[in-house]
Amino acid sequence: MHTRNRAASVLSVLLGALFVLVLRAGWMQPGSSDASETDQRGRESDTPASAADGGDDSGAAARVAPLPVGGVVVHEGPLVLAVHGTGRAVAVQRAALSSRVGERVRTVAVKPGQSVAKGDVLVELDPVPFELALREAEAARGRAELEFQAQVFADPDDSAQRHSRVADRVGLTEAEQRVERARLDLEGAVLRAPFSGEVVSVEVAPGERVQAGSPLVTLVSSDPIRLPVEVLEADFGRLRPGASADVRFPALAGEAFTGRIAALGPEIDPSRGTGVAYLELANPGGRIRPGMYAEVALAAGLLEHRIAVPREAVLERDHRTLVFRVRDGRAEWSYVETGVETDDEVEVLSGVADGDTVLVSGHLTLAHGAPVRVTEE
Repeated sequence: MHTRNRAASVLSVLLGALFVLVLRAGWMQPGSSDASETDQRGRESDTPASAADGGDDSGAAARVAPLPVGGVVVHEGPLVLAVHGTGRAVAVQRAALSSRVGERVRTVAVKPGQSVAKGDVLVELDPVPFELALREAEAARGRAELEFQAQVFADPDDSAQRHSRVADRVGLTEAEQRVERARLDLEGAVLRAPFSGEVVSVEVAPGERVQAGSPLVTLVSSDPIRLPVEVLEADFGRLRPGASADVRFPALAGEAFTGRIAALGPEIDPSRGTGVAYLELANPGGRIRPGMYAEVALAAGLLEHRIAVPREAVLERDHRTLVFRVRDGRAEWSYVETGVETDDEVEVLSGVADGDTVLVSGHLTLAHGAPVRVTEE
């Protein structure tokens, strides 16, 4: 009995001590109730009004900013069909120039890479020996003329036939030929550009002695420039002289040039299965260099009155082909039927009309009905 009373006393003491500790903990956190209320109010104030109002989704959608996208206006017009090929540019004219006469080089007037005009001096040989030869030939002709006159006056026969016989007999005919030859040799001592172009190489230096026929300067003309293009045999028959071509040179950052088909090769290479179309391109300033590689699209047909969209506009959704059209500031799916395709465009047979605006950028992840802001491209 005594033991139970003692245990009860101990339990009472422990409970009392625990109560005191709980009270002290509450007193050591003043304002904790206020802070809790403040946090609750803050959380309530951060709740979107739409949630507080029951989640009005239509109001939130109306406040979504339009997405910037790229678009183009579609117009009915011709659709150009193309055939593709590759080639390397070649100079229209190329000449290894030599002298008709041999002598010591007096002057070299050009250097590789220099542009020249037709008639410009390229190389001069020493003219003195040729000037002396011309004077000697002219003197010999003068003596022959005197002899000719003396014999003609001595005979009353004034016929042309007799004059010719006398000229041959006294050596006048040969003397005149020697004068002409000496004059040509003197002119040949100066090498001039036979056409406008660029100097590729110079093979001589001042003071060097050259022989007749020795190569002195190589000259090319590259405006216009020629481009032989290999085309598959299956496509070759679709090409026509005079047709246009879009030409791009990787060495010129893919810049587009316009050329035309000047001629079509007469044969098909049986080992390669290709024919050659010869293009000509304007090349002011000589930016296109002979030997440059080119990728070419040649016009091989024209379809009139077609509606086509840029290839970037055409998408696939759920295994169906569509484009995004813009209606009242929103992007709308429009399922389309496509026809002929070119490098840049796709013919649309249905689903797009003349004057429609279709999206070509910023539209890959758009949803039907999304608000958009179109910028022309």
